[in-house]
Parts: sequence; C-alpha cells; structure tokens
Amino acid sequence: MSMICILRLYNSVCKFISWIFGAPIHHKKISYYILSDEYDQDEVDEMTRVPEDGVFIEEWEKDGVKKCNLFYDTDEIVRGVYDPFDYEPYVPWIWIGDKTSEVDLTTAMEKYMVVGNVIALDLILHLIQVHNDTEIVYIDARTFEEVKFPNKGVSIRKRNVNDNESSALTS
Repeated sequence: MSMICILRLYNSVCKFISWIFGAPIHHKKISYYILSDEYDQDEVDEMTRVPEDGVFIEEWEKDGVKKCNLFYDTDEIVRGVYDPFDYEPYVPWIWIGDKTSEVDLTTAMEKYMVVGNVIALDLILHLIQVHNDTEIVYIDARTFEEVKFPNKGVSIRKRNVNDNESSALTS
C-alpha cells in the first residue's frame, strides 16, 4: 500500500515541477537484449561479457526515440554508463544496405548511430538474411560515392559543428 502512495507522490512532484518550469520531465528507459543464435533473452541479465558471435544491445528510450549502445563478442558489458543521447553523431551514410537484393538498412541503423559505437558486420548480418551474393555497401554522406562496407566496421564519431565535416572513421 505504501509503494502506491510513494508512486503517486512521485508523479505529483513530477507534474508540479513540469508545471513550474513549463517543460515535461524526460524519463529514460533502459532495456537489454542480445542478438545471438546460441543465447536467449533469459540469460541477458546475468551476462558480464558478450558471448562469442553475439551482439549485446543496451537500448535507451527517451521521448519515443530509441538509441543503443553496442557491445560485440567477448567485450565486457558496461551497463547504463554511456548515455547515447549525450552527443549528436555524424551519420556516415545516406543509404546503407545489401546492393544485390536492395535491402535498405538505413532506417534500421538509426538507433545505432551513437557516438562511440562501431557498426560492424556482425550487427548487420544479424539483421538481414545473408545469401552467397550479399554485398553490404553504403553511400558516403560526404562524397555520395558507393563504398563497400569495411570488414572492420565503421566508428560513429561526434558531429563536428564547426565545419560539418565527416567525423566518422573506418575502424
């Protein structure tokens, strides 16, 4: 019974602060999941390292927008430390996908555009069905040239507000 009273009080205080300052209080929700053929969601809470051939995803949601921190196989999992909303990323492409089948991954990649993330083939290959002729490419946002996706992935860097140039680097 007292927990309900505490929640009501908390909601009342949030509404009051929102009314005073004229802006809503933004809550961030964090959830975790793994992309892996060998592990399921029940095992995610106990993980301290990403299993081999897996991608651990820490998904933050704020005002209906989702952003994700990525951890790849054998990385140590550091939960809740890096707020993906802290910095504006430079998005290195205007289109990304499978050139052969014309599968467009541009929208699917938006939530992974977080400063410090590396977009690796491991992630992409978990998101699409792979065939013998799959060829992942992207259209470079600066040069508009087609670029074969590098084996080492692409690092997402902070947007350079002074000159708006590319801060994304191939890892």
